Amino acid sequence: MTMTQAEDTIVALASGRGEAGVAVVRLSGSGTFGVVSAVFRPLNNSQMPRSRLVFGSVVASTGDVLDECLAVRMPGPASFTGEDVAEIQCHGSPAVVARVIDRCIEAGARLAEPGEFSRRAFMNGKMDLAQAEALSDLIAARSEAARRLALRQLRGGLSERLRSLYSELIDAAAEIEAHIDFPEEDIPEMAKGAIRQRMDTASREMERLLAGHEKARVKSEGARVILAGEPNAGKSSLFNAILGRDRAIVSPHPGTTRDTIEATVEMEGLAITLVDTAGIRSGADEVEQIGINRTYEEIQDADVVLHLVEGDALFPDLVLPSGLAPSRVIRVRTKHDIAAPDAMAGADIAVSSSTGSGLAALEKLIHQRLLGSGEDHEEVEMSRVRHAECLRRALDSLARARQAFEIGESGDLVMVDLRDALSSIGEILGERLDEQILDRIFSTFCLGK
Repeated sequence: MTMTQAEDTIVALASGRGEAGVAVVRLSGSGTFGVVSAVFRPLNNSQMPRSRLVFGSVVASTGDVLDECLAVRMPGPASFTGEDVAEIQCHGSPAVVARVIDRCIEAGARLAEPGEFSRRAFMNGKMDLAQAEALSDLIAARSEAARRLALRQLRGGLSERLRSLYSELIDAAAEIEAHIDFPEEDIPEMAKGAIRQRMDTASREMERLLAGHEKARVKSEGARVILAGEPNAGKSSLFNAILGRDRAIVSPHPGTTRDTIEATVEMEGLAITLVDTAGIRSGADEVEQIGINRTYEEIQDADVVLHLVEGDALFPDLVLPSGLAPSRVIRVRTKHDIAAPDAMAGADIAVSSSTGSGLAALEKLIHQRLLGSGEDHEEVEMSRVRHAECLRRALDSLARARQAFEIGESGDLVMVDLRDALSSIGEILGERLDEQILDRIFSTFCLGK
């Protein structure tokens, strides 16, 4: 977004697309109120007060009424973007929305780019970059866990923790810089201890955030749970039972499932994508073998694998990727309602798709394998891969700075790595402005946000 574009008045649909009872058309920019005055006529031509919804009509340049609606003006800087903002709440048919937006463009606005409202809010200091990304995550949240996590980040919890460790490093840098500027003064031992302590405190905080990243990613993005096993192990039946509807074909004939079938459900607060796969067996024909190869491809990308066998059968070996921890494989005995009472050898859990026995326990076990058995204390966590990559760079830079400090390198050399650490943390918060990074981040936002 160029400086010229940043000065434009922008307009976009801020509510969902498609038919709806009400749609919200949002405007932002210095010319917003002029556009609204041109397109919106309050009832009885009364004055339009600020920050209050007013009933009236959107009118064409000819004076013809396009729709009856409500409108509100929100002066900056006390608005979402920090600029003058207005919203028109019109009827939600695509035809009405298109005419209202076209009329605003005719009156001097331009169509907003994806994420441009949020980008302006960031540029005007209404939120930092981590909070802006959390807003996008909140809009895209597919589960209760994702909603809670994004809301905590939007309210500044992650930013507060990052700014705290940033402050620790700034204080350490200030001590070192002071002695670079005044080299005739040796760094007293007490100051050295304080510098070490600040570096160590920041390192521990970074490690805590990184340690929780994978769990936070699962909460935010959800997880892929793969159902794998030999033909007739009950994969499709279990898939349908968890979904609560017949999505996969169930047949006693081997090779019925020849491709992957997937569906997403909310399970214990998480968005879980279940993937039903082709049965693994030797001697399959060419087409079935393609399905088996896809099964192994899915296992490579799995967060959890449900290894299924039916009744009293033994668990065969299952080839697993080296990066998948054994704890992410759950051995499941299916058709437990017709199996021998003691048929649990080697299994983590037994279920019956026909009676529903064990399904609730299986869902809890999947949740436990993904997030652990500890209680969720609503801690602020870091879910975005971009944040984790930045923080890993910061931690590596800080480790080099700490080592240089300990072996007595010059303050200038220590500061090179310390500045790199600060720069990486600043990249998460948006303190370091890189237009390409900003373009990439905000281009993923929905139009009108």
